[in-house]
Amino acid sequence: MRIALFTETFLPKVDGIVTRLSHTVDHLQRMGDQVLVFSPEGGLSEYKGARITVFRVFRCRYIRS
Repeated sequence: MRIALFTETFLPKVDGIVTRLSHTVDHLQRMGDQVLVFSPEGGLSEYKGARITVFRVFRCRYIRS
């Protein structure tokens, strides 16, 4: 199965989200799935065989009413 995961943070940063996502990628690949991770720029291009595609992050100003 081909699975895409989208995240707001990934390696090299280390926190709870990254730890959980790393374990999920490991598990899915052990099960034979092809994993693609979409994460913000500034990280890795590959993690244990899973391709990482980066996207640009932009800030939005909130409109106060």
